[in-house]
Amino acid sequence: MGSSFENTKTRKAHIGSRILDMEVSCGRPDLDSHGAYMGVVDGSTPYGDIYGGGLEADFPVAPTVVADANRHTLASLTSTTWNWMSEFFHTTSHPVGHGFTQANLDQDLACYSFVPKADIPIKFIVLDDTVKGPDQPDYAVGALDDTRYHWLVSELDAGQAANQLMVICAHVPILPQNSLTDTTPYPMWPGPEYTDDYVLNTLHRYPNLILWMAGHRHVNVVTPQPDPGGDPTLGFWEVETCSLRDFPQQFRTFDIRRNADNTVSIIITNADPAVQAGSPAYKSRGYAIGAARVYGTYPLNDATSHAYNAELIVQLTPVMQSVISQAGSAIR
Repeated sequence: MGSSFENTKTRKAHIGSRILDMEVSCGRPDLDSHGAYMGVVDGSTPYGDIYGGGLEADFPVAPTVVADANRHTLASLTSTTWNWMSEFFHTTSHPVGHGFTQANLDQDLACYSFVPKADIPIKFIVLDDTVKGPDQPDYAVGALDDTRYHWLVSELDAGQAANQLMVICAHVPILPQNSLTDTTPYPMWPGPEYTDDYVLNTLHRYPNLILWMAGHRHVNVVTPQPDPGGDPTLGFWEVETCSLRDFPQQFRTFDIRRNADNTVSIIITNADPAVQAGSPAYKSRGYAIGAARVYGTYPLNDATSHAYNAELIVQLTPVMQSVISQAGSAIR
């Protein structure tokens, strides 16, 4: 489930013949425990039947699969990112590395930034905010260590000094609301030092930060992050997007526009991918809806789209209003 750091036992299980055996747990299990075979997905069956799963006591002989040395995890005993990043350099598409550079490998740091258009003052900061290293309490939430926190601050400092609008792209949201209707904060970062509130306080120092983009929770939710002191230029928007594996299986587009009054509009739109009736993608849509019903994600009488389209307005400082007034044409 991604809630524990790989160890020798799990890494051997990936390539070996014996199906992984450990305790039954909905949280972070003891990887060296035993009690139940985790089972494997039979990809040759239409619905991905589970083979070899169940309590250890119910199997007179341990269930096995064919061993395969190529079926391995990209996580090493010391890093979850280095092997993963290196795979992006073995490609026939461009750019080689897909944003990662040799410096990322040298530092084992899966963070980078880029300016997509030289004549448009906007910078994208790609932040790896997943839990790192062994012996952490929970790998299914977000976290920053010293290296990544200070990298983020340096990128924000540089973007602010260069008069660039800034967008943070991360997997885990910072402090989203629970749902479309429940505005209760949902803490995602355990700390101990870089808690969600701590990082939020840091982010509110940068008036040029306009957006935090995230996934992780598989929901379409928009959360405003206003400045606690009431300065409208120090707030930003947080936008979460669902995955193509879940209902409603939509893409998200972000259209960032300058308005005539030199505010900025972030127009977010969910888009349905075109699928042909009877195709695997068409079947997948039905399975996603069915799974959401079976697991109680949505009530049976919920027929709403669960899309989230909006125009999010950002108030800029006088300096940035002057800067962006020279960029492109206002939409209205």
